[in-house]
Amino acid sequence: MRHMNRLLLVVSALVLLGALTACGSSHAAAISANLGPMPTDVPEFSNGVFGFQRAGPVLRQGSRVEFFVFDTQWDAGSALDRWAEIKALSQFGTWKGLAEGQTTVRALPTTTPNYAQAPFTPTFDLSHATYSSRYVSFIHHVVQSKPNGPTTRLPPAQEVLLTRYGHLPETLYPENQTLWPVILAGGYAMHGQIVTSPIPMADPRITSSQSKLFAWFQREITRGGKDPEQEYWLTPVNDFASTIVAVICHADGGKPTGACNRSVIHAIEHRLP
Repeated sequence: MRHMNRLLLVVSALVLLGALTACGSSHAAAISANLGPMPTDVPEFSNGVFGFQRAGPVLRQGSRVEFFVFDTQWDAGSALDRWAEIKALSQFGTWKGLAEGQTTVRALPTTTPNYAQAPFTPTFDLSHATYSSRYVSFIHHVVQSKPNGPTTRLPPAQEVLLTRYGHLPETLYPENQTLWPVILAGGYAMHGQIVTSPIPMADPRITSSQSKLFAWFQREITRGGKDPEQEYWLTPVNDFASTIVAVICHADGGKPTGACNRSVIHAIEHRLP
């Protein structure tokens, strides 16, 4: 009996140690959703309001506004726009389980001489993430993992949404071409890359590893784009985040006031089509 009790104590200790180790690993791998304060400047739009167009009634899950994102794992547009999406939705709720991610395609065209040395575009990995909010229901689908690869099978209702709003009329693109990501929220829809990739101009010391590059992105966005050399891509990230907030606030009656009752958000709402 004494032998059995001792064995049970050893097993219990090992189980507890394993649980603590797992918790420690999970905590170490966790990525903060805090990407700094929202900007106070009204964006200078060149394409309407980042291409957002009227898209029928506001879709809701109960009282919450549904925020749909259909993107890919390979294109830089999806990867870069995701930074703005995370920052914007943090104004309405809480993220858990965010992780470092990257595209499956390198950040330079395949015809570039140094293509093999180019990094992948850093982004957030949402595969194990959860989002909790009283105001927004976040629905995210990675539709394609590589160019020309098979597409993910979506629930029928969401397949209809992607088909209907993934081919919005554009001046520069044919209507049968889907530009990623496709975002649908608050009775508005848009598709196409908003943010230009900064990677070709990044310091080689930063691009020496994907983790360093992710940390650089996170640091620069959190700082709010104070570096003039990075302003050309940081400003669109923050402006797009503000626009997403404005679209949700417009549909949600200005709630919560902490996110919505701001002059920059009111100004964007007045610009919505």
